[in-house]
Formats: sequence, structure tokens, C-alpha cells
Amino acid sequence: MSLQVLYDSQISLKSPLSSVKVMFICVRYGTIIVNIINAMAMLVTGLSTQACYVLVNVFNWLPITEGVSVTVIIALRTRALYNGKTRMVTFLKCAAMLNILIGIAVCILFTCTIQISSSPEFAEEPCLSRVALSPTAMGVAILGFANLAWYNLTIFVMTSVECVKLLRMKRTRLVWQILRDSVGYYVIIEALTITNLVTYGTIIHTRPGLEELFPVPARVLQAIFISRILVRLRRTADKMGDPSMLVQDFSMYEMADVGLALR
Repeated sequence: MSLQVLYDSQISLKSPLSSVKVMFICVRYGTIIVNIINAMAMLVTGLSTQACYVLVNVFNWLPITEGVSVTVIIALRTRALYNGKTRMVTFLKCAAMLNILIGIAVCILFTCTIQISSSPEFAEEPCLSRVALSPTAMGVAILGFANLAWYNLTIFVMTSVECVKLLRMKRTRLVWQILRDSVGYYVIIEALTITNLVTYGTIIHTRPGLEELFPVPARVLQAIFISRILVRLRRTADKMGDPSMLVQDFSMYEMADVGLALR
């Protein structure tokens, strides 16, 4: 983490400000903050019921900032591949917006359904051990993972189909890099998402303390993959001689913003 902060202070933070750069920083540091709060909720004991309620809800809402950034970054990358294809671009925008709205709705519903035990016997337990997951809260959690699953599948299919078409017409290193990153990201994140769905549908009923066993590594890996995608695209674009272009030979959506992120 120290090396990451040092690198960003010397390189990333000195580059011009852009919307994609802000999202990139949110993804990099949002996961760290969420995991610090998660560690507090798992390890710190003796907190009041109200303090636990606030801590759990902060932990619940912080990932939405990271999630929105991930959704938009992936949508921007996919949008560049479909430049000029109005129907596909409209479909992509609707999918991204629906994913974000469902994510916000999940956070609201989870906040309304979460219950913190105030029983004296749990007074010295960590906050996560005092969380009572009702059937409604379980359903809301499953909805959140299902929302991630369908959006990842949509992006994966759209990216793969268009990349294959472009590679048939003209093989470029950057298009091939986008396809490889898409497959790698989808396989790992989708596997963790399915694991989360199975966990919340089965194990949590008997072992409620395991509710953060898989979501935490899922968020960490998601942040790592998104960061690596931007870094690898930047390196590949540099080798091609034009770091402002996401994909060679066709124009770029929000070229100024994404071009800054790739420099």
C-alpha cells in the first residue's frame, strides 16, 4: 500500500484531472478503505449497537462508489469498440445505468433490512457477529451478486464479439489485449460471484459469520483487475506510438478523458 501511495503521489496525481482518473483512484483506494472498515467490523469488540449499525452501513455503502467506477470504466472501454453503432451504444448505456440503479437499490434495501443484535450476551462480540441476516436481507444480498453477474456477462459477450470481428479484419495488439483482459476479468470475477451466490444461498443459513468470506476477495480482485486493465492498455498504446487512442483505426468515446487516463 505504501508503494502504491508513493507511486500515485509521484505519477498518477500529477497527471491532468479527468473523470476516468477520478474513477481509477476510487477503484484503487475504495477497496483499501472498505477492507479496513471490514477488519474493524470483524475484530473490534465492545462497540455499542448504534456504533455497529453505523459501521455496518458505512461498510455497506462505500462499495457503491467503487462499483459505479468499475461499471463506468468497463462501459467506456466497451463503448469505444462500438463507436458509430448507435443501437449497441444505447443498449450498453442502458445496461450500465440499470446496473448502477440496481446497486443503489440493493444498498438501500440492505440498510432497511439489516438488524444489529442488542442482546447483552453479544455486547462484547465484533459487529459482524452481531448482524442478524433476515431472509429479506439474504434475498437482497443475492440480488446484489446477481446484478454483478448479469452485467459482467453482458460486457463480456459484447467485448468478445466485437474484438473477434476486429481481429478478423485487422489484427492489432491493443484489440487483442482488450480481448485477453476481458476473458481474464470475466472468468475470475464471475467465478467469485457465483461462489458468493452459492454461499449466501446455502452456507450462511448455518454459518452466518461467513458472510464476508468471499465478497472481500471479490472486491479486491475486481479492483486489481480494473487497475491492471488501465495500466496494460496504457502500456500497449504507448508501444503503438499513440497513447491517446484506445483502439487504433477507429475514433474514441470521450477521447480527452480516457486519453488522459492512459498517459
